[in-house]
Amino acid sequence: SFTNAYTGVNQRVLTNDPVNPDEPGSEQPGDEVDIDVGLTRQQFRRTSMGVTPYWGHVFTEKTQARLEYSYLEQTYSDSGVEQGLTEYEMQRPSLQIDHQLNPKERIEIAFSGLVYKATSRDNETDSYAVVTGFSRSVTETTSFRVAAGVRDVESRVPNTEETDDVGGLFRIEGTRQLDRGRITGSVE
Repeated sequence: SFTNAYTGVNQRVLTNDPVNPDEPGSEQPGDEVDIDVGLTRQQFRRTSMGVTPYWGHVFTEKTQARLEYSYLEQTYSDSGVEQGLTEYEMQRPSLQIDHQLNPKERIEIAFSGLVYKATSRDNETDSYAVVTGFSRSVTETTSFRVAAGVRDVESRVPNTEETDDVGGLFRIEGTRQLDRGRITGSVE
């Protein structure tokens, strides 16, 4: 039943165009400009296109799930690729299930993946993780969370040996809600 379901899509297209003030009309009206393009001696046109559809479902008053898929594609003008900038595609599927134990405590389990492909270099990295977590509200404004899990990372680079690394994940974080904003600290 989809009575307690919600869906949505977040998307963005971001273009950074080198603007030459001496050349009238070099600006692209309507384009979002991102000044964080990295350090190069020249400017290149960069286009980021991303979409993140998601679906959530409330199973019971205490249990809910969220399924999400994120896609991002980063491309550069031909001259940017010639200068060594890397074009890539990135996909991130994830599933998170939360269960409220009581008004102050919650447990979660999350499955996530990451597929990164450097299209201009033919490199690829796949990463998969399973994480379980526990969170507790200490006061109305203070909470902490502990999470642990395992991640498997496989990398493929042409003319080299394929690598496969498995390792543990651990995170502790605390959050304090303020009148305007919040402060969060974490250790991984």
